Amino acid sequence: MISGHSQSSPYPSRPPPRLLLSMRMASPPKPKLQIAICGGGIAGLTVAAFLSRSLDIEVHIFEGKPNIRAIGAGIAIWKRYWDILEEATDFELECTARGLQVCPWSQVTGPVLRKADDPSCGVDFSHVPHGPRLIPRDDLLDILHKHVNTERCRIQTNKRVISWARQEPEKIIIYFEDSTSVIVDLLIGADGVHSCVRRHLFQGNRAFSEPKFSGQFAYRMSCPRAEVEKRCPNNEALRGFKIWCGKGRHVTSNTVRDEIQMTAYDNVFDANGLPAPFNGPWVTEVPAAKIAERYDGWEPDLVGLLQVPKIASRWAVHVVHPLPTFVSDRVCLIGDAAHAMTPHQGLGGGQGIEDAYILAQLLAHSQTTAANLPEVLKIYDFIRRPSSQEVARQSFANGLLYGFLNPKHCDASLMEVGEEVATSCRWLLESDGAKTEWAKAESLLATLPPCSERS
Repeated sequence: MISGHSQSSPYPSRPPPRLLLSMRMASPPKPKLQIAICGGGIAGLTVAAFLSRSLDIEVHIFEGKPNIRAIGAGIAIWKRYWDILEEATDFELECTARGLQVCPWSQVTGPVLRKADDPSCGVDFSHVPHGPRLIPRDDLLDILHKHVNTERCRIQTNKRVISWARQEPEKIIIYFEDSTSVIVDLLIGADGVHSCVRRHLFQGNRAFSEPKFSGQFAYRMSCPRAEVEKRCPNNEALRGFKIWCGKGRHVTSNTVRDEIQMTAYDNVFDANGLPAPFNGPWVTEVPAAKIAERYDGWEPDLVGLLQVPKIASRWAVHVVHPLPTFVSDRVCLIGDAAHAMTPHQGLGGGQGIEDAYILAQLLAHSQTTAANLPEVLKIYDFIRRPSSQEVARQSFANGLLYGFLNPKHCDASLMEVGEEVATSCRWLLESDGAKTEWAKAESLLATLPPCSERS
């Protein structure tokens, strides 16, 4: 045993005074940025996973719920977004370690579109040749959570933001429901469609601060695949990813782990094609049998499939109206807080991942400082806002297309509908597609004057 008090020990019991002084001077340097992320969902954890790799950035995640958890069905991850997650987390290895099947991209195909609103039979009319990998939402969140470096990022739950204000000089003060507050250089609103950060950013303007009803309901159900095999042994749902299309509505079905997950979409528009007023609960349970009844007159395979689950949850799909900006001074929005959209291409989560990637790259860049942060955020807004809002528009258009309601294609043949769906997805297959956006952002960053030249 070595003791500092042993006479035989070659080591002194304490360092000499000069060494003590040098140890005191070796304290960690002050970070160039202190960042608060409001929300621990997909977008919030992705930006934290990237930022927490930077030695000179301090990150805090404030999650209003008691824990970091996922709500919802499996999430579709297209190659464009998979590449980002791979860079942040070794995503493919993480998935296979959890027993998830990860097929080569050359073998990943998209959904089969099936005209299903005929009581005699359905007909497959298009097989989208490319598609996303489907990952359970809770696995995705767990992988991201695991790759947040806890030495540089502190996660606090039950921490609900209620407001924020500018704090001179060049700071933001955030106020919480528990009467505490924190001062940071940057507040990132990753707090979803109900975003408190967005509400405060656009206070007094309900069109931008509050989400709006899309005019669509999503009825989500699931059941064991084995139960479908037992009750409907030759059901079309057992053949893979399907979108069952019909006038005014459609249903998606796919196998995730050992379950078949289904979502039945209904459209509720007024005579002018605008969303009908909605004031009820956003999410509520309904008997699945009621959903099956709504598809009376459709093909027997679909009706039989919808009769297997016992309970469905009805989601009133809300979206964020296209915002005039995602940023203000030292505050920015990412993910659903910025552009919550309909789920008809599985792009909402992916767009949040891309927001996080571009924003994190900008913030970690050597040219970014606390002083030029507002200008850096304007670059993020310039790059991400137009593209994400175009994706939201396309997702909504595809939802109408599946229900044969898209006015641009009201006279289109089934083949033309299938071609339009396939065309609308091709950009998602680009290898390292987000890096093209980053190259544009980095070139704009290079045009910012050095801090010494700023007024």
